[in-house]
Amino acid sequence: MKDSQNSNDKLNELSPIKSMGQLLASFLVAECIIEIRGERETKIKKMAIDSLPKLQIKDSRAEALYKRYAQAVNFTPTFVYLCKIGLEDMKRYNFKKDPSVVTSVSNDTSHLQEAFGSTYAALANIDLEEHTLNVFENGIAAGEKKGRIMQTALPMLACLFHDFGKSSELRNELLGENIGRGYRAHAEVSEIYIREILAAKYHTKFEEQSIETIEKLANIVKNHHPANKKLRSDTMIAFVINSDIMARKEEIRLLKQKMK
Repeated sequence: MKDSQNSNDKLNELSPIKSMGQLLASFLVAECIIEIRGERETKIKKMAIDSLPKLQIKDSRAEALYKRYAQAVNFTPTFVYLCKIGLEDMKRYNFKKDPSVVTSVSNDTSHLQEAFGSTYAALANIDLEEHTLNVFENGIAAGEKKGRIMQTALPMLACLFHDFGKSSELRNELLGENIGRGYRAHAEVSEIYIREILAAKYHTKFEEQSIETIEKLANIVKNHHPANKKLRSDTMIAFVINSDIMARKEEIRLLKQKMK
């Protein structure tokens, strides 16, 4: 009886060590599973990136942002193709030749004067292509942090399209003879581009009208410099406004650095 008791005491002493061994083993198994899943997800992402429709332009930065946006929206075809069309049209309409600031028109620069004072005029040294990609990059970064695809996919895309109406070639194509008959704000022209050119190109590719997506995108872009507080508080519009301001602050910082 005494020997039996001693044996039980010894087992009780050993059982915690045995449990710890099992625990460590389970941790090792869990780590292996996580590693395998991680490798598999990495391979799947690489396959998805490799199968993305190729951009018909040569621009390493645009291509990098295109891939990054595609990942952020989980490679959703509608958003991917709208992004692709926008980046290609940015080159087609030669955004590089236009300044990112329309200095001669007060209603198109009031938001910059409000945010940056007299220094806003220096932003004319930033071309439209560079600014477009700067805002798009800020938008993608913000979307990645939020991590909610359905809430961020459209405002991220709106960051790309927000200033398309500043392109002189695009304005001429859309407005034609009416270009001199009263100034059309760039946000309004950007909206027209989305409804008339972007939507038509998407329809040609997929033979379907993505009406709801186009409508929401056009409204965000149209109102990214809102006069009333209600629109400013809209989360999607505020997303674009904040991305634009962040890009402008960095642009001004770099301009000041160059002038030193």
